[in-house]
Parts: sequence; C-alpha cells; structure tokens
Amino acid sequence: MSQLHINCLPNEILFRIFHELPPQDLKSAVLVSRSWSELGDDPSLWIWAVVAIDSSHDLQKFNIKRLRLLQKVEVNCFGYMNGRKCNWYEAGVNELFKVITEITSVKRISGCSCKNCFSTVDPNLLVCLLNRLEELSIGVDAYSFQLNAEQTDLLFTAMAKETKLKTLVVYEMCNGYKMSPVLGAALSNVANVYLVGFGVDLQHIDALFSAIIGEDRPVRKLDLTYWLMHRIDPYFLARALNRLEEVTIHNVINSEQMSAIIRILVDGESRLTRLRLLHQDAEDVEAVDQDLIRR
Repeated sequence: MSQLHINCLPNEILFRIFHELPPQDLKSAVLVSRSWSELGDDPSLWIWAVVAIDSSHDLQKFNIKRLRLLQKVEVNCFGYMNGRKCNWYEAGVNELFKVITEITSVKRISGCSCKNCFSTVDPNLLVCLLNRLEELSIGVDAYSFQLNAEQTDLLFTAMAKETKLKTLVVYEMCNGYKMSPVLGAALSNVANVYLVGFGVDLQHIDALFSAIIGEDRPVRKLDLTYWLMHRIDPYFLARALNRLEEVTIHNVINSEQMSAIIRILVDGESRLTRLRLLHQDAEDVEAVDQDLIRR
C-alpha cells in the first residue's frame, strides 16, 4: 500500500492541521519549508500571539503579515521602576495608539506603565481605542492605564452611552481626582466590574446600584472594595446585589444588610449564583437570622 507524503496534501488540509497545532509547534512548522512558511503566514493562525511594544522602534512589528488579526498588545514602560525615566515621548505614544486603532481585532492592551506614559495622548484618540476593547484596567497601578482626569472623564462618559468592554478593573485613581458623575452608568454597562473604591463617593455607589435596580443592565459580576459599605441602606443594597449573578464584597457589611441580601435570595427573587462576603465581623455574621441561613 503506497504512502502519501505530507507535501502531497492539499493546502486546505495542511491549513486545518496548522490550525490544530499548539503555538510552539506552529512556530516550528513554518520553518520547515518556504511553502509551509507562506501557508503559515495566514493571520488567522496567529490570533493568540502577544506583541510586546517597548518603544516607538517596535511599531514596525505591526507590519508583519501574520499579526494583522492580533488580539492582544503588551505596551511596556520602565518608568514605574525607581530611578528610571519613561521610555515613551509624546509623538511616539500618540503614533502607537493611532497604529493600534487601525488594528480593529485588538481586544486587550496590557503591560507596565508609569504616570507619564499616556498623559500626553490625545484624549479622544485614547478613549476611542480603550472603549472598543474587551478588557481594560485603569487607575494608579503599574499594570493599569494611568489616565489623567480629562481622559478618565471622557472614557466614563463614552462608556455610559455605549461600550464594547466586557471586563473593567478600576483601581485607586490619581490624587485629587473626583470620580465622574456618570461612573455608575458607565460601570453598569460592563459585564464584569472590579472596583477598588478609593476616591469613590457614596453617591457613585448609589448611582451604580440605582442603575442596576432600575433596568436590566449588562453588568453581571461585581467585585467591590469600598470601605463605606455599612452605610448603604440594607434593602437597597440587597435589591441591587440580587440582580447580579456573581458578587464579591471585600469590606464589612452589617447584619441587617446580610439578612436583607439572604432574604431576597431565599425568596427566589435573585439571579445570584455566587456570593462572597469577605473580611466580615464575626458578631455581625452571628447576628444574622439563623433561620434564613438554614433556608
């Protein structure tokens, strides 16, 4: 029985085989021959790739054919390290965002940044790109976008109207920044929200919960760190949290709030599938109606 050499397979079959290969094996396969290299240059084979951009000199990487359907970009700056200067200058960082904006397949931008990296980026250009991503982290953190006040306000305003974001992480914002009045509407438009609420006023939390209660918003998961949770009306808090599917609270809530949340849950009027109340006071937990807990 004659054997069929792999080079005799139609390109359509080879292409399907390439699609099944793990990344490291695909990298090896495209080095076998010129024909395999040409076949392996198809951008749909490389959507898993992550391109690291450390300076404007790296922008040429975006000209590589196989990266035209890129989904993740890693933008790095070493200015967050003590004694190091920001390695991005105004013209370079604006050019970076112009280039990434043209790659419509990009869904996530990660990496390390300092407070100076993106402060000079045109706010409208920056917001246009960030609001069309699927995942985003902003705030005073080396692994988040450290935006200035104008950029942050424009982003939340755009998000409140419409956004493609599915996951948003908001850390402590820059000193002196007052959270946008549309923060609640913006966050409720995102499916998965992680909010570390330093700089967030009670009115912002109220606005977020009011948006969740008032209509069927996209938000489904909330991970919240806010030190004034105990000041929120128990029934108001319970109604909002029970319209979500997954909730994690990192700060103390009182026994009345716990009871209100559980009461709606056991009455069958809840969407909650997972509730985590962390760092709670033992006395407050013991004061919750034990019959409710049993139910």
